[in-house]
Amino acid sequence: MVSRAKRTDASRSDSSLSSYCPHPAFAVDNGDVLIQSSDSVLFGVHSCILTMASPVFRESLPLPPPSATSESILVRQPLVLTEPAHVLDLLLRIIYPVPTPTLDNLSVLAKVLAASIEYDISVATTTLRKQLISPSFLSSEPLRVFAIACRFGFKEEATEASNATLSMNIVDAPLVEELRYVSAYDYHRLLSFHRTRSRAARNVVGLRGKSCPARCMGCSYNDPGGQASLPRWWYSFEKRAKEELERRPLTDIIFSMRFLSECEGCPSCGGNMLDSFHFLEGLKAELDALPDRIAD
Repeated sequence: MVSRAKRTDASRSDSSLSSYCPHPAFAVDNGDVLIQSSDSVLFGVHSCILTMASPVFRESLPLPPPSATSESILVRQPLVLTEPAHVLDLLLRIIYPVPTPTLDNLSVLAKVLAASIEYDISVATTTLRKQLISPSFLSSEPLRVFAIACRFGFKEEATEASNATLSMNIVDAPLVEELRYVSAYDYHRLLSFHRTRSRAARNVVGLRGKSCPARCMGCSYNDPGGQASLPRWWYSFEKRAKEELERRPLTDIIFSMRFLSECEGCPSCGGNMLDSFHFLEGLKAELDALPDRIAD
């Protein structure tokens, strides 16, 4: 945010200056104006670039007089901003014709995103929204991505992140700082989405068990009454699958080779399970077809 009240002499020596070193494009002898970060780092910037990117800067940047020389620029009082140097550096690098930085830290990304919105820099906001829902963030920290998207009102990104949260146990998930900015309404929607999908998935497994065609020669025909029963592996699978789907309503785990191999059964159940792969594929497809993200 722009602070019009604070002005400093760019030429003075100050022991409180940060040791952060901005991109070479923002050296103090570059550009026609100076801006200063909250931690007292100076940036030489080009007003033509910033004013084109941001209507806020268009109104706030102090333009140099027509007769300004390179030396007079260096001693001009800078415009002081409330963002720290590392945030301004990243934001300016998105605006400037230099390689666009890829942010690998969600906390930093959120700060730069907040600054881009504060200064109404649409090109930076668009770039950062795409990075917010990068595969790496969605796979490692989906709840934080959801919270950040909700904080800034990004519906599409929040919807995408809600799908990624299915891979985690949302109820027992550790508390994350970003949830501080999420409304009770949005968080309740996420919890309801998880509960609804989990309940539907468990119901599908239960219903399909009643029509499961699998019969194991080792354990399905032991009923003295002559009635063929479902194989033991299915009962084990159904019980464990429902427990897993209650925690994480996705099919990735319950149809993995490891999960299936750990289902208990008779010596013949392993072969029967392999013979039932068409049935299991159909069950997986039915579960995958359930609503997999928050509805608009």
